[in-house]
Amino acid sequence: MLGIQASRLRLSMVAALTFLAQVSEQSQGQDVSSPAAGQPETQPAKDDGLSKRIDEFLASVPETTGDDKRWAASKFGDPAHPGFFSDELIQQYRAKSRRTIEAAVSADFPSLVASVKSAVFTIETRNSRGEPLKQGSAFLLDAYTVVTNLHVVDGAASARLIGAHEEVYEVLGLLEADERSDLVTLASVIPEEAIALQVAHEVPREGERVFVIGAPRGLSGTVTDGLVAAVRQDADARVVLQITAPISPGSSGSPVINGSGFVIGIATSQIVEGQNLNFAMDVARVPLQSSGALPVPLPLSVWTDSRGREALAATAAVFAKIKACDEDDVAARDRLWEERLEYANRAVLCMPDSTEAWRVKGACEFFMWFVDIHRGRFRFAESDEYFRRARDAATTATHLDPNDEGAWNDLAVYCDMLHLTAEAKSARSRALKLQAAKAPATGPLPSGGR
Repeated sequence: MLGIQASRLRLSMVAALTFLAQVSEQSQGQDVSSPAAGQPETQPAKDDGLSKRIDEFLASVPETTGDDKRWAASKFGDPAHPGFFSDELIQQYRAKSRRTIEAAVSADFPSLVASVKSAVFTIETRNSRGEPLKQGSAFLLDAYTVVTNLHVVDGAASARLIGAHEEVYEVLGLLEADERSDLVTLASVIPEEAIALQVAHEVPREGERVFVIGAPRGLSGTVTDGLVAAVRQDADARVVLQITAPISPGSSGSPVINGSGFVIGIATSQIVEGQNLNFAMDVARVPLQSSGALPVPLPLSVWTDSRGREALAATAAVFAKIKACDEDDVAARDRLWEERLEYANRAVLCMPDSTEAWRVKGACEFFMWFVDIHRGRFRFAESDEYFRRARDAATTATHLDPNDEGAWNDLAVYCDMLHLTAEAKSARSRALKLQAAKAPATGPLPSGGR
């Protein structure tokens, strides 16, 4: 609970600071440079009106404490010093990080690894129920921007970052997302002494030596090395890197770094059937906001709920296409059922308490039986798996809403397919009772009626 409160507080601060940074820029003009040589350094007068507005805003946040006010004031309260999140100071921060990494590169490989390790985090997410959801890796791009894969935070209502020394930072929210590249940037408040990774601006060469730092299977700070095996392109003609540095589940979001200490890619996926076939998205695909005032992050819970609703609406749109599809075009119908299942899975991931989402998922799992038969990949010995997944989805729906007649009917059908006669009879009986309860009452006409 304290973590959630802290996240809300930091988010509220960031929202206020975006506005305050704009006010500061307008009131102070464009002169944020250092005094020219030989001129005395002058200190602009503190804007009491702005400071008052900061105090009033922070006072409106219930979780705010005295320490939080002092923290905010030290970062953003003085318009003469717009704070660590100003463009100028971010550039200074990046320059400091670059000097640190360059010094490590000139030393030896272990020094380079040690210097960049503090910029890499384990990221843990939770769903809207507060249940653990996923674990992956992430890295620091500047004072408040963290990069990871979209699939790592998909379905998350909250997330936290765990540093190299077990320090924990709350994720304030989403800054930018690129669905096709499977990449997101998140906002968090990281100490100024942390090192931000530098981004390469050229596509790496095949055969170039690289290393990856991440948290495969939760083992934070794991270092692996290898080569750029190939530079490929996806369907959008954008660069995808094939690397030989080993990665595993939990490595998603890890930075792929070259020998000069620059990030060239983000570890994203692997082909498990092959041997050491690992892939990373080109770092140029990282979705970055334009320079200017600090962007206000979107809370993960809001973003996830929106994705869930969009996915559920998409299942209905795809089902309409299925019904309109030519019955003889089996291949097209099968593709649509697969697409509908993909949307249904996202809907239940983002909205685990949605009865409708679980019912749609159950129907899709059921029909995948026919899809696999059509494609010749059906195995009779595994036929029960389709119906078992459908039954599990319907069971979840009945638990979420015991008065949903349709969910009980779905459960009865799936239990029939599994030859669970008693369970099917019980589910069908429950559905009939709910149907009877909804039917209009019949009986003698009221007095004076016909």
